[in-house]
Amino acid sequence: MRGEVVDVQYGSVDDLRRAKDSLNLTNQIAVVKLGQAPLLYKLSLLSELGFGGVLIYIDPCDAPPGRHNWNQAFRVTLNPGGNPAIGE
Repeated sequence: MRGEVVDVQYGSVDDLRRAKDSLNLTNQIAVVKLGQAPLLYKLSLLSELGFGGVLIYIDPCDAPPGRHNWNQAFRVTLNPGGNPAIGE
């Protein structure tokens, strides 16, 4: 079973509450913006909600002036024992 991609904005408690109220988050892939809260805190919240993986990106509006890393994406799996490509 493959996970669907769910945009959880900044991964704040309110963002995640809205996602949880409208979707089954188990094994889904979260798309989350860096910023506002520490990354490890966000990852722990996503893991607790059952997400199977995370795509992290920097919103150009949040990037420091003069930095051109806004187009870089980062991938994190929350299921180290399985294959995130097939949702196991």
